[in-house]
Amino acid sequence: MELLQLYYFQTVARCQHISAAARQLHIAQPALSQTIRRLETELGTPLFDRVGRHICLNRYGQIFLKYTDTVLNALADARAEIAEAQASACRQVTLCVLAASSLLPDILGKFTAHYPQIRFQIIQSANAAAPMPEIDLTIHAAARETVITEKSPKTSPGSAAANAPEASRSASCILLEEPMVIALPARHPLAARKSLALGELSGQPFASLHQNSNLFQITRYYCHQAGFDPQISLSCDNPQAFRELLSLNLGIAMIPAISWPDMSAYGIVTRPISDISCRRCLLLSWDPGRYLNQSAVQLRDFLKDYFARLAKNAPLSPQPSGTGQDQGNGYQ
Repeated sequence: MELLQLYYFQTVARCQHISAAARQLHIAQPALSQTIRRLETELGTPLFDRVGRHICLNRYGQIFLKYTDTVLNALADARAEIAEAQASACRQVTLCVLAASSLLPDILGKFTAHYPQIRFQIIQSANAAAPMPEIDLTIHAAARETVITEKSPKTSPGSAAANAPEASRSASCILLEEPMVIALPARHPLAARKSLALGELSGQPFASLHQNSNLFQITRYYCHQAGFDPQISLSCDNPQAFRELLSLNLGIAMIPAISWPDMSAYGIVTRPISDISCRRCLLLSWDPGRYLNQSAVQLRDFLKDYFARLAKNAPLSPQPSGTGQDQGNGYQ
């Protein structure tokens, strides 16, 4: 028994006329009559009785029509649900955020003001034990020197870009290039300085995010450039908690000057690095082998524009922020 037979039978049963049904189905009348006879043979009973020049469903045909309607209606519902799921998938974006997470509420708030129908799945770990879903876009970061070209950043061992999912196979663009600065409690002895040489911090305890984070890799990269390995006294996997813990004077930290929030609320001041240029690139990556739905493309374009505006409004060079009495931060 074939679905086409059921569809033809349902049409004939509603028309109660072979010729009318054939015209509605756009097939020849003999072909339709043959399909109905073949169905009746398979069921072992006639489904129609002839009344003059017309036909009408008999008792067996009425029973069979009831189940035919159920099957065909279920198939129509299945098609509708699949179409709805496909449309829904086109309105969802899976975004992996490995850097600049503090900007995420502002980004999504402004984006959804323009595209309220789009839903998001946000991932903030590249090392989850569970299988990773298909990621549309990834925001991550790398030391500037490890980013060779804008479209295809290369990675060195231990670089932040190496920790982004499938970074070597991704298409990428640079969203933002920003200075790295030293963050330390306002009561720290070094807070009295207007700038700090990274090389003189080799004996200082450092605080950072977890060792697989972009921030840790960038911190280690530049400390190695300055000739030492950072002594990590505090490691945290939550950026918000990390910012709060910095105020406990458990270590100094290297943080981005533009994309991180004002640290003055935590009693933290920032100082520019004077001896070597320490800059990080925020990167947006996607797999060129995967189809990006329209929502993902819209978010990609929005992110480029968002960070271009952020860079335009940022200071040209980092300035010391805050003192023991004035802890304002100029890097919003």
